[in-house]
Amino acid sequence: MKNQNLFSFLGGLTVGAIAALLLAPDSGKNTRHKIGDKIKHGEKKIKDAKNLVEQKIQNAKLAAINAIEEPQE
Repeated sequence: MKNQNLFSFLGGLTVGAIAALLLAPDSGKNTRHKIGDKIKHGEKKIKDAKNLVEQKIQNAKLAAINAIEEPQE
């Protein structure tokens, strides 16, 4: 009975250790790399949004200028 408990304990300990290694969070280097990638992706989205807003402002400005310059009938 004692041997069975010992083997069960050691088996559980081994399974737990393997699970801990497989499920452990990434290393600091990998985590920093992921954060950097997320920041770069966010910066790109912000730049794209800025360019879109600038383009819409330019289009509205040109439409306003054209509306003012059209001859009044």
